[in-house]
Amino acid sequence: MHKKLKLYTFAAAVFCGLAAHAQVTLKANNKGIRYDLIKSGHQFVKVTGYDSVGKEQFQFVNYNIIKADSVNKQLIFGRSRTIPFGHEMVDTSIINFAGPIRYTMITNPNVKFLDVRYSPTVVQTHAVIKGVSSNITTPMAEGYFDDNIVEDLMGYLPIQKGVKYQLDAYRFESENKINHFDLEYAFDDILQDPKGGEAICSVIRFKNGYGNGYIWINNKTHENMKEVLYMKGSIVLLQAI
Repeated sequence: MHKKLKLYTFAAAVFCGLAAHAQVTLKANNKGIRYDLIKSGHQFVKVTGYDSVGKEQFQFVNYNIIKADSVNKQLIFGRSRTIPFGHEMVDTSIINFAGPIRYTMITNPNVKFLDVRYSPTVVQTHAVIKGVSSNITTPMAEGYFDDNIVEDLMGYLPIQKGVKYQLDAYRFESENKINHFDLEYAFDDILQDPKGGEAICSVIRFKNGYGNGYIWINNKTHENMKEVLYMKGSIVLLQAI
C-alpha cells in the first residue's frame, strides 16, 4: 500500500475511534427531541427509599400529570406527593419545544416555595425557605434543561446505542445551580406493564451531580416505567404502578 494511503487510512481509523468515544451534548432546543410525541396523561409512581444494607427507609406515591398544548407547543408537567417528612409537595414545570419557561414548587406546611423564571441564558429564582426570602440570578449557557423533568423527557431524547451524551440542567439545590448529566444506552429489558401485558424497554444509564442509576423507558409509549437511583448511602426505587 502506498505510504500516503497508509497514513490516511491510519488517520481515519484514529478519527473514527475518537468519534466513537466522544460525547454528544444535548440541548433543550435540539430538533431531535420528540416533544411532539408527548401526550396529555397521568401516572402514579411508587417511590421507595432504602439504606445501604437494603432496609426500607420511606415510601410514598407521586401523582404525575402532563398537559400537552399542541397549538402553542407548550407542555405542563405537574407532580404532587406527600414526601417522607410528612409534608405535602406540589410542583409544576412549564416548557416549550425550545426549553423551560417556568417552574413553581410549594410545600404544606409552607416551609419551601420556589418560583423559577427561565430565559435563554439566565434564570431568575424567587425562593422562600423557612420564612427567609431570596432572589437569585443565575447565568446559564443556552440550551439548558429544567432539572425537575429531565427524567420525564428521557424517553423522547435522541439516544442511540453506542453513543454517550451529556446535558446541563438548572437545579436550585445544586451548589452552582447546574446539574450535569451523563447518559448512555445500557441494555434492553422487559417489564410488566401496570396497564396490562408486558413492556419492551430500553434502559438508560445516567450519572448526575447527586447520584447515578438506570431508567427503563417503554419503547412504545416513551414513558418511564422504572428508575433505580444510587446515592451516597442510599438507593431509591421509582416504579410506575
